[in-house]
Parts: sequence; structure tokens; C-alpha cells
Amino acid sequence: MPLPYRVTGSWDEALGSHGLIGSHPTIKNILTVRERLQTKARDMATLVAARKAAVIDQKKRDGLASVQRDTRSLQNRMRSDPEMTELFNQSLQEVVERNFPNVDLDMEVMGNVSSGFPGTGRHHQLVTIPESLLFRFLDFSVVPGNAYRYRLRLKLQNPNFKRDPVELLDVSSREGRFRFTPWSDPSTPAVVQEETHLFLQKIDQRRGVSIDAYQWMTESGTYVNGRFEGLHRAEKISAWTTEKKSRSGNTTVGGGVLTHVLRPVEETFMEERIDYITPYSLIDFERTRVISPGEFPDLKLALRRIPVVLDEVVTINRFGELNHVDSNSHAEAYGA
Repeated sequence: MPLPYRVTGSWDEALGSHGLIGSHPTIKNILTVRERLQTKARDMATLVAARKAAVIDQKKRDGLASVQRDTRSLQNRMRSDPEMTELFNQSLQEVVERNFPNVDLDMEVMGNVSSGFPGTGRHHQLVTIPESLLFRFLDFSVVPGNAYRYRLRLKLQNPNFKRDPVELLDVSSREGRFRFTPWSDPSTPAVVQEETHLFLQKIDQRRGVSIDAYQWMTESGTYVNGRFEGLHRAEKISAWTTEKKSRSGNTTVGGGVLTHVLRPVEETFMEERIDYITPYSLIDFERTRVISPGEFPDLKLALRRIPVVLDEVVTINRFGELNHVDSNSHAEAYGA
């Protein structure tokens, strides 16, 4: 999943089957591997120089991470400050020697000690812009179990807006601050995998069904266990928390599901009372006490009629699809 690379601002380091993970087989790479490494070295040197010059307050919680994607503004500051320019050159040498000792980088293009600043060397490499450029977007609103198709268009700023007509081949291109691209064709349907797994614990004809559920919790980014006791026909396999205020003004939380939640970001694994909402409702349940192996070959039972208890339930999801769960076929996965 490419999102972590976007968070760290390092698409270039995520090499996929076509080079950059933020690329596409029909789109040529704008920069060669060598050019990408030179850009990376230049940015690293800029941050090192800024840190040495105390441009960045290291007491901030995020430190350099908060400006990782703003090296251009730091470079602009160095351009107007001779001392910062010299500090950059020293930092560039250190970065190349420490991180790229065996890579043939063009120091003159990056900005060596004599040229003063990145990109101001005597030799300039021309970059050919391909006819197609990749546009990437991430949809954070998807729902597990749903299928999605997308079509989009881009809103572009018009570089010719109100420009002198004498400079334009087509005078009409100066009209409108923004332009829109045509709508794209609908994408291939993408199905989001269902993230709820139900396991049948036991059935009591009087007290109801006990079900163990495991579901992905978006808030924490981990799977969370939820146990439901005493479910009856037509009941939702869900539990909502409730709040009650006492006469003294204290608020207590009840209901929901009391379970351990792993939160990697906070580095905690604590018992919490949470809302546990699954897309399933219980339709019917049954206990079978005598099983004929010939009727259930998938269970791989002994070749005789034996008394075996088989618990079975039927659930329905929000799409109206029926789902069968029994105590045998999922026993191995449940134990794991």
C-alpha cells in the first residue's frame, strides 16, 4: 500500500515494477535514476545545512520531518545568503561521501563548492516532459464490501489568463482563470474486501447464539475482537455504547463491547469499551446432533453414522446476501 511513502514524502524510494511506485507503465520516467539520486542528495544537503545554521528549531516535536517537503524555500534562502551557500556546499560534500560513496553523481549539476548553489552549475541537464503525467488520488471514504468505479477531471490554472494578446497565438487562451479537462472514462470496478469475520462459538436454544467477531478498526488500524452473547433471530450483530449521567454529574459509559484495542501510533494495548458495528444480522440457527458423513463430505468425518454436534447459523448482510457459518468448517481458522 503506497500511502506510507506519501506520508514520508519519499515516492522516489518506493521502487515498483516500473520504477517509481508513483508511476505507470505507459508513462516514461521524467528523471533517470542518477538524476533522482542527485535530487535526493541536494535535498538532504539543504536540510543538513539548515540544521547546522539553526534555521529549524530542533525543539519542535516533529523536528526536520515538518519541513521535509519544503526544501525549495530553504534553497531560496540559501541563494541570497553567501554564508548559507558555503554551508550548503560543505553539507553536500558530507552527504555525498556518507550516503552515496559509490554513486557517480554530477557535483557540478548539483552545485559544487565553486558554483555556489544547487542548479547554478555551468552544465545544465535538460529534462524532457512526457506527453502524459501521472495524477494520483486516494479515496479514504470507501466502505468494506462495496465496489467502486471512478471518473474524474482536473481543474487547472490557466497560465495565459489575462496575458498580453501580442504574446499569444490564440487570443482565446487568455480567457478564464481556470480550465477543466474532459471527464475520464469510468475506471474498472474495484471491490473493497470485507473486513468482518464471524466465528460461531455455541448455540443455546433458550439463551441464544454466541458469536466471536473480528473486524478491522479504521481508527486504530488493527483488527479488534468483539464477542456477542445471547443473540436471537432478527437481531443485529452489533453493539453501541451508551452514556449515562448520575445525579452527581458523573458520566459513565456502558453497552458496546469491552475488548482490548491495539493502537500502534499511541503504542498502547488497553481494554476499551467501543462501538462494534458489523454489517450482519442473525437470521436463523440450528443444532444438528446426528450427522451422516455422506451428506457432509467436506467435514471428512468417519464413514459411519455418528452423533456429532454441529452448530449452524445463517446471517444476512446489508446487501441482502445470506452467509452460512458453522462450528466445524471454520474451526481451524478460528483456532489460529
